[in-house]
Amino acid sequence: MLLDEPGFSLLNNNVRSLRCNIDNFHDHLINELQYRFNIIGVTETRITSYNIPLDFDPSIPVYNFEYVPTPLSAGGVGMYIENSLHYSVTERTCDEAF
Repeated sequence: MLLDEPGFSLLNNNVRSLRCNIDNFHDHLINELQYRFNIIGVTETRITSYNIPLDFDPSIPVYNFEYVPTPLSAGGVGMYIENSLHYSVTERTCDEAF
């Protein structure tokens, strides 16, 4: 059972490859924390432009997943945004020269 608390909550987690750790990440969020964060940031997703379209399912119930791929073998960021939040993506940037 997820606890819904009033207010606004954020969580950030370094997943060190979302593709390899999505099951553990999901279990940790749902079964261990038992708290529904409004936004969950993930770093080191290791999603590259070569993985697009994605070869795995990053979805977590009640969240939309937004991400920016990395041009490197490491890096990449993503956000799980609770479905109830109204938002728009203004810009996705990835500097290939970085």
